[in-house]
Amino acid sequence: MLENLLLGLSDVFNVLSLFYMFLGVTCGIVVGAIPGLSGPIAIALCIPLTYYMSPVAAIGFLVGINKGGTFGGSIASILLNTPGSPESSATCYDGYPLALQGKGEKALKCSLFSSFFGDTISALSLIVLSIPLAAVALKLSPPDLCAIMVFSQVLVSGLDSASIGKSLIAASLGMLLSTVGMDCFGDERLTFDNLTLSAGIPLMSVAIGTMALSELVFQMQPQFLSMKTGAEASCGASKEDCTLTPREMKRVMPTAMRSSIIGVVVGVLPGLGSTMAAFMAYGTAKKASKNPEEFGKGSLEGVSAPEAANNAIIGANLVPLLTLGIPGNVSAAIIMGALILHGLTPGPLMFEESPRIIYGIYCAVLMAGFMNLFCGWFGLPLFIRVLGTPRNLLYPVVMFTCMVGSYLADNSIFCTLVMLILAVLGFFMRKLGYSFVTFLIGFVLGPGFEMSLQQSLTISGNQLDIFYTRPIPIILAFGSLLMIYRIYKQWKKEKDSTGGDAEETVDLS
Repeated sequence: MLENLLLGLSDVFNVLSLFYMFLGVTCGIVVGAIPGLSGPIAIALCIPLTYYMSPVAAIGFLVGINKGGTFGGSIASILLNTPGSPESSATCYDGYPLALQGKGEKALKCSLFSSFFGDTISALSLIVLSIPLAAVALKLSPPDLCAIMVFSQVLVSGLDSASIGKSLIAASLGMLLSTVGMDCFGDERLTFDNLTLSAGIPLMSVAIGTMALSELVFQMQPQFLSMKTGAEASCGASKEDCTLTPREMKRVMPTAMRSSIIGVVVGVLPGLGSTMAAFMAYGTAKKASKNPEEFGKGSLEGVSAPEAANNAIIGANLVPLLTLGIPGNVSAAIIMGALILHGLTPGPLMFEESPRIIYGIYCAVLMAGFMNLFCGWFGLPLFIRVLGTPRNLLYPVVMFTCMVGSYLADNSIFCTLVMLILAVLGFFMRKLGYSFVTFLIGFVLGPGFEMSLQQSLTISGNQLDIFYTRPIPIILAFGSLLMIYRIYKQWKKEKDSTGGDAEETVDLS
């Protein structure tokens, strides 16, 4: 064991491997900061570059891209309120208000610190808990996963809108849109005899349209053109507004720890994804905070929670990949392809046949987090200056990258047209107060929820008793009902206090 560990360390700590890792992190940050382009896209594009690398250097390079891309997604979210990727959308809640206050660099430093914390916790969990966590994940049945998704949807529905009714309508609309295409049994739905729609609506088109491009159009309204963007407000900020003090770091530490654990747990479960982890972490942070009223107005905890969870996903997703040969998300699936390309078969036998490679991967994942911290910290002033350019120059570039990003998602003009249509939908959702974020989460959770539900009903012979004879669905169903009751109680309290004319205001805290 010690010999393999030392050999794995030697594979990582050499000039060439460290250079590839640094290059991967830098590319990931740049790509992640561009709306529409994300870590998985960059990983897929860079797979050919790994042909002549050693297996450990190749995985370090690809993991570096993934980590850099995850942090890069928060840059545009904080400075422009246009998420670089779906999972970074939760960072917009408090990151952009902080940027408007001239504290964009402080928010980015908090994001980077939380990302590094989540990276480290995730890497340690990969090293220490790989086999036990994978064993637990393997025992989760379709009813358990179905209950987890219902609980997550209830949690998210109370976060983003002043009206719980509008939030639930938006979430339902997102789930409805996710049913476009073929179902689990190969039957087409809502395709209107359009062959392109049979594959469903691409997630990147939905995310870019409803979040990035619609925000751009929203900010182009005359009443907003005279206002500074978050990037512009942060360019001339004072030193105090740019500094993340030790006291502030200490304050967000419990949130980063809690969110990292959420990210690890969600990351070990294949298919749930970083978007779900980010919003679960944000909701939990708001409930646990001593000052929940600050969330949505510029809370550092609101920045820390989703970023720690996002980055904790990265190492955790490698747990089922390395131990079971099951990729946890798109990035892990691409990394699995890179391992196979280098003659390695992910799974239990890999621990016996290639222990040196396993220890090398452990070290590479841990080292990539430090690389991400280094590149991000010294690049922050440059990011702010670039995104702080005048709007008449910046907005056309961002709009162009949105269109290019949606096209690259599936190499199809159709994806770009869908993105434009959904940008119009997102614009009116903003104008009318509907939650475009719960719409997106509904769309993300829809296919997984449907799959788990159909599997559960198939196993039980279309009997619902499978949901109330297992402990996990019962516990999560009780938690969902309790949360709905708290939402209703808060709504009724607000309604009574204003004579019944108030909006359905919700505060889960």
